[in-house]
Amino acid sequence: MRLAPQSHFGIMADMRNLKIAIIGLGNMGKYHVKHSQTIPGAELVAICDTDPERVRLAQESAPGVPGFTSIASMLAAVTVDLACVVVPTFLHAKIAGELLSHGVHVLVEKPIASTIQEAESLIQIAIENKKRLFVGHVEYFNPATQAFFNHIKTNSFGQIYQICARRWSPMPMQITDANVIIDLCIHDLHIVAQLIAESPTHTTWHSKSHVLDNRADAATGILHFPTAMACIDANWVSSAKVRDMEIVAQNGVAKIDLLNQRLFISSPNQPEWTETAITKAWPLETELTHVLHAIRTGAPSPIDAKEGLRALQFCQ
Repeated sequence: MRLAPQSHFGIMADMRNLKIAIIGLGNMGKYHVKHSQTIPGAELVAICDTDPERVRLAQESAPGVPGFTSIASMLAAVTVDLACVVVPTFLHAKIAGELLSHGVHVLVEKPIASTIQEAESLIQIAIENKKRLFVGHVEYFNPATQAFFNHIKTNSFGQIYQICARRWSPMPMQITDANVIIDLCIHDLHIVAQLIAESPTHTTWHSKSHVLDNRADAATGILHFPTAMACIDANWVSSAKVRDMEIVAQNGVAKIDLLNQRLFISSPNQPEWTETAITKAWPLETELTHVLHAIRTGAPSPIDAKEGLRALQFCQ
């Protein structure tokens, strides 16, 4: 296997294009293929899936990019700096661990792994191989989420008291292994973890299986922190898509419409809702750009492996 030149701590030693491989070419993998070809400073060098037909179809949208049906054959043929792992959750630990062990930085789709133990093992593998491990908590890069974080950096929003999040959608037929908590709720739990530095004192989850036989397809969780609380509500049985979050704080209230990338703010001095101007963008493209920058510079990341582990712990 040929590896790209890197510094001792995994920071890129030059400013050439970083070479990206996409592992897993299902629904989300196709978006990774699309956006990895639009980012300055990136070069899509490989796509990989165990299904040859998926590889062939993906190559139609990535002309000239070689396709592979195994990671071993891919690593033997091309140099890879970053691998995006977009496979079913139960394979995250196995495939991400293999890539890290071969000296490749990894962005694994959320959740980081199926279990806390697997996540901790992955983090150790990344440390031992001096490689970066990121988790695809893409809603953090939603322009509405970013606008809210920018707002609280520049305004006195005060202590956060309560967070309420809703994430409803029809059944995603491509997800066959994860339940609604670690697939849907974890999006909002990661944002909660970025807003509240504390650990929950206790967490209560209520879930039901309305349509699925062996996995929860509806869930509500309440997380109690020393100074705040969060309520996370999600399901796969809604005919309408809903993705929003309301945040009540000492000096204001925010409504984040994640689906439509809109942000509304209310404050004691201006109780009427005021919409914040937002430039819409593809969150995945922003996420990939962020990951490449972090690899080049060694900068800290809000979607690094430890933050992915923390979000998974919030699911328990």
